[in-house]
Amino acid sequence: MRTKETHSPVWVDSQPLLHEWYSSALGQSILVQLDKHLGSILPAVFGYQGLQLGSLGTSVSFLEKAGIHRTLILDSPNGKFTRTDDKEQVEIEPSVDTQIDTQIDTQNNVQDNANSGLSLPDDPLKEGNQVEPPADLQAPQMAADVLNLPIANDVMKIVMLPHTLDFCNDPYQVLREADRVLTADGHMVIIGFSPWSQFGMRRSIIRWQRNVPWSGSFYSRNRVTDWLSVLNYRVHDSRAFYLRPPIQSVKVLERMKLLEKNQRWLGLLGGLYLLHVRKQTLPMTPAKRPWIPQRQRLRVGSLVRAREESTGTTAARRKIQPGNQENNDS
Repeated sequence: MRTKETHSPVWVDSQPLLHEWYSSALGQSILVQLDKHLGSILPAVFGYQGLQLGSLGTSVSFLEKAGIHRTLILDSPNGKFTRTDDKEQVEIEPSVDTQIDTQIDTQNNVQDNANSGLSLPDDPLKEGNQVEPPADLQAPQMAADVLNLPIANDVMKIVMLPHTLDFCNDPYQVLREADRVLTADGHMVIIGFSPWSQFGMRRSIIRWQRNVPWSGSFYSRNRVTDWLSVLNYRVHDSRAFYLRPPIQSVKVLERMKLLEKNQRWLGLLGGLYLLHVRKQTLPMTPAKRPWIPQRQRLRVGSLVRAREESTGTTAARRKIQPGNQENNDS
């Protein structure tokens, strides 16, 4: 039996190319809409720490909008992470054991700001600017492979997968790893390209060129939902967005901006989808047996004796009835 050949690159190798693609005009326009949709989902998630698998080229975690005390970003080991200090820019070589402590005061200030999360301009196509995140918020804090996460079990309240399934040879293994590190009532947010859209049509045409992101495997929401149902997850929110065509022309994207007003009717044709699911394996607390005082308990012997006495009394009453007495006299 001939197996279907897949052209999807490995996640580690595709991340630097995906970062470069998201720095283009089309990628910046997608990030603006993605930031708005995440702003309506993440504020309802609270917990101690969360994990993001991939940064999409931005230096700010998407989880900044959630009520998470500490966020951790895992990126490809092939990339070079930069940290901007007040005096100079220092280049950091990635390492699995590398972790940068998150500054709590900085996170509080970002969450209080209305433009917290991704520092995106209102219209990047007009201004011609790229995303320039704050220098004190660092993105990649750990470098590893998503198929083997160097994280303990049951420690993350939320795990975000931005295009992680699209660029992985074993997407179900990624979901199992994310399920392993999540707590019993943890959340999972998945972002991917929709195959039933203009993005999917372009991928089917130029897939042979093997250019990111068109060389990835675009999985439908129904297929991903089936995988998650096997792992006992419940869908909280499922939506598609970005109705503009996948074109890098700034003028065309600006003219097609009116298509976003039809999101209510044409939302299923969006080029990207967003899935918010949650674990259904809630922790179980054994119920204690309530204490009953001794005087309220019933004994089997006393219950049988009471029934015999009531039965004897009823039989005696039947013998004393007037009709029965006449029959006995006759």
